[in-house]
Amino acid sequence: MDYPEKGLCVIINMEEFSKGLDRREGSDCDVKSIEGVFEIIGFTVKVLTDETCPELLNSLKKVAEEDHSKRSCFVCVIMSHGKEGKFFCSDNKSFEDDKLFDLFNGKNCRSLVGKPKVFFLQVI
Repeated sequence: MDYPEKGLCVIINMEEFSKGLDRREGSDCDVKSIEGVFEIIGFTVKVLTDETCPELLNSLKKVAEEDHSKRSCFVCVIMSHGKEGKFFCSDNKSFEDDKLFDLFNGKNCRSLVGKPKVFFLQVI
């Protein structure tokens, strides 16, 4: 990791949902812990909280369009309710894991080509 910057860590925390799904109590504490760890090791951290699917897609597209050429890698942490292959946004709509991964592939995020992209999904 010999680039000028360690990397960007995006933390996606879905705590509140519009209906049908229980509030994820205590996830704000998890966010603070994760944020602290990544900041200690030199990452820039961006936290996205309780976004709807359209909002999240828009936010992640903006992240993918950023210039990551001076960063060593990209990390994304997702905390939400979910099922295999998808997680839920605050509007109770599902966001497919593959859609997330595709945003940061070599075609859609050229400045991360050849760099590690790490995704942590904590879905319950």
